[in-house]
Amino acid sequence: IADNILSYFEFDNMSYLQNITRETLIELKREGSFINGIELRIKEYLFVIGLMFSSLFPYAASMALLGAYLVKKGTLKNLRESIDKIKIPFLSITFLFITYRFIFLYGIKPNFELEKGSIIRMILINSFILADMALALLYVWLIVYAYRFSLAKKLLFNFSFAGKMAFTNYILQSIIGYILMRSGGLYETLTPITAIIIVFIVFIGQVIISKLWLSIFKLGPLEWLWRCISYGKIIPIKIKADTNV
Repeated sequence: IADNILSYFEFDNMSYLQNITRETLIELKREGSFINGIELRIKEYLFVIGLMFSSLFPYAASMALLGAYLVKKGTLKNLRESIDKIKIPFLSITFLFITYRFIFLYGIKPNFELEKGSIIRMILINSFILADMALALLYVWLIVYAYRFSLAKKLLFNFSFAGKMAFTNYILQSIIGYILMRSGGLYETLTPITAIIIVFIVFIGQVIISKLWLSIFKLGPLEWLWRCISYGKIIPIKIKADTNV
């Protein structure tokens, strides 16, 4: 549908990246300036605009609607009871979707050419999107289920500090990634294992820094800035010392 709309408006999204070779792309990622990076990202967004509206937007909208439905039903008020009720059907359906995901990636996609615009292609791809949604929900379900155990609860509690500074940590991850990929020249040089190790080290570091920061301040720096902008005034950020001690 999105491709037909783009064709109707004579919008050629393929033209934005068709003249950029793989070698040029790698050079831009490694050695390009910050402005070059922004220009490239804009071209990438324009290139995948059809995918964004045909797949990514419905995916995000569906998750948002599901979240709103769960809040309205009061599911979040008693998570333990809710996850117990849906355990068997949820895990069964999720297992089927994840199985299909592997079949699609390693069986259907490499061995069959799916005709663009065909009903079969739409069904298979949309089922793949549903499998991604099921996988995301499985992560949430596992975290909530694990939270009932004291050891897991203590471990997850430490992660909450990074969550309270999610905006700051998100931007910080982008900055760290920029430094490693561009200044460090690591773009397309990392093995999967090395990348996982870097992610693990960065995240654990953010958990520690977030915990130390929140022992002094109420909010993360960017969370505090966003709240000040929202309220139109400077909000105290430092935790007041207990005057009775």
